[in-house]
Amino acid sequence: MGDTRDLSQMDEEGARGYVLHVVTELKLRRRRLDAQLMEQDRWQKRIGLAAQAGRDDLRRAAEEKLIDLTVETEKLQADVERLQVEAADLIDQLRVHRTAGISVQFATALADQLETAARGRSNA
Repeated sequence: MGDTRDLSQMDEEGARGYVLHVVTELKLRRRRLDAQLMEQDRWQKRIGLAAQAGRDDLRRAAEEKLIDLTVETEKLQADVERLQVEAADLIDQLRVHRTAGISVQFATALADQLETAARGRSNA
């Protein structure tokens, strides 16, 4: 990915900080996406309730809100996907470092963190 930094150009502390940033952002965006999807479900139900009650004004307002939420959700989904690609690229870089024998413990620990985050597991 074009935005992914080259870990080989960083010292261990810088690389560790960057990986932590990517992992944190990925987890944060996933939580926001989950909350956004729940909010969309609520507004979808409100559309149905307003329609059942014969309140076209409320139904239209709920539909407009749902459209706004859908746009926000799509942006969050794109962020999550971008961060997953970035995490995968960092994992590949760390595997190369492991293969080259460069700070094997360091590369292994960071790769494990990224793989866990990329799969969506949360330790927070």
